[in-house]
Amino acid sequence: AISKAVKKLENELKTQLFYRKSNGVELTENGKELLFYVEKSYGNLLTAERILFEKENLDRGKLSIGINKNIGSCYIFDKVFEFHDNYPNIEISLITDNTSQLFELLDKHKIDFFVDTSYQKSNNIDLKIKKILEAQYVFFYKNNTKHTEYKDINSINDLKDKTLILPLLDTSSRKELDEIFLKNKLKIKNILNVNSNEMIINAVKKDFGIGYVLYDLIKEEVLNGKYKLVNLNENMPSITINLIYNEKFMTNAPKKFIEKYIDILGYQKNPYPYIKNAHIVIGCSYSEGFPTIFVEAITLGVPFVSTNVGGALEISNDEQCGFIANNIEEFVSKIGLLMADTKLYNKFSREAICYSKNFSIENQIKNIEKMIGDEK
Repeated sequence: AISKAVKKLENELKTQLFYRKSNGVELTENGKELLFYVEKSYGNLLTAERILFEKENLDRGKLSIGINKNIGSCYIFDKVFEFHDNYPNIEISLITDNTSQLFELLDKHKIDFFVDTSYQKSNNIDLKIKKILEAQYVFFYKNNTKHTEYKDINSINDLKDKTLILPLLDTSSRKELDEIFLKNKLKIKNILNVNSNEMIINAVKKDFGIGYVLYDLIKEEVLNGKYKLVNLNENMPSITINLIYNEKFMTNAPKKFIEKYIDILGYQKNPYPYIKNAHIVIGCSYSEGFPTIFVEAITLGVPFVSTNVGGALEISNDEQCGFIANNIEEFVSKIGLLMADTKLYNKFSREAICYSKNFSIENQIKNIEKMIGDEK
C-alpha cells in the first residue's frame, strides 16, 4: 500500500522521489527537497496545534529547550526547575547538541529555542538573538591538591611547567587561549587535551592538573571550597551566552519562559524597585568616577560588592556596608559570604542605611560650603 501511494505521488508530481535498490530505497535529490518542506510544514502544523492547546494560564503544554553541549546546562537549569515548580503541567524537554544541529532542530520546530555561545549566519530573517550574559574562562585546581606550588601562580608565564587540562585543539575556546600563549611567547610543556568540560572537571577532581573551563560550570564547587581559582594578572577570554529563537513560531509556554526568566529589562527610568528587591548589588567595572549606583543601593539597605574603583571604598565605609574585591576569587568569596551569613548581611544592611545619610543633598551642600569657607 505504501509503495502504491509513493508511486501515485511520483506520478502526480511527475518526478522520481526514490531510488529503488535491492536492500531498500534512497531519496533522490528531488525527494530530499520535498522531505525538507514536508518536515517544515508538519512542524508548522504541530506548532499551530500547540498554540491552540496551550492556554494562557499554562495548565497544559510543552517546552523544548536546546543547549549547546560544550557549555553545559548550568546557565538555564535553575530557571527550568523554577518554571517547572510554577507550571507543573508543562512537559519540559532538554536537548543537548552542537550548534548546527540545534539550528536544524529549531528550523524543524523540534525545539522552541536554544542556548549557545555563537551565532552562525542564517537566511531565516525571523531568528532573534537575545544576549543572556557574559561568561568568563578561568583556570582552577583541586583545593587540597598535592601540588602545593599551584598556590604561588600569579602570571600566565607561571603555567609553563604545570600540567594543564585544556579543551581540544581547534575549538574556539582553545584557539583564544593559544593566542594568549603565543602573545606571551609561552610554550606549555605538559597538556592534556580533553573533549568536554565534564572531562576537564573530572580530571581536576582527580588532581591530574590545572583545568580551564567557564567559571559558571564550577561556581558551586568554588563557593563550597572544593576547587580554587588561579589568580592570574592577565585577563582570560570571555564569551557571550545567547538565546536563539524564531518569534513567529513561539507558543505560550516558551513565550512565558523567556518573558519571566530570560528577558533583560534594559533601561529603566525608575530602577529603585529593582535595587530594593535585590539581595546584593554587584559592580565589576574596570574604572569608575563616583559609582552612584552604590549610594542608591546603601540608601535602600542593600549591601554591594565591587571592584576597587572610584569612590567604591569610601561608599562602603571601609567595608562596613559593602565589600571591595581585588580579584575573581575575592569577588566570589565575598558574594558567598553575604549570601550565607544572615547576621553579617543584616549588619551590613543596617549600617548601609545609616551611612547613606552622609551622601544626602543637605550634607553634600554643607561639605561644599565648608570647602568654600576653608578656601577663604
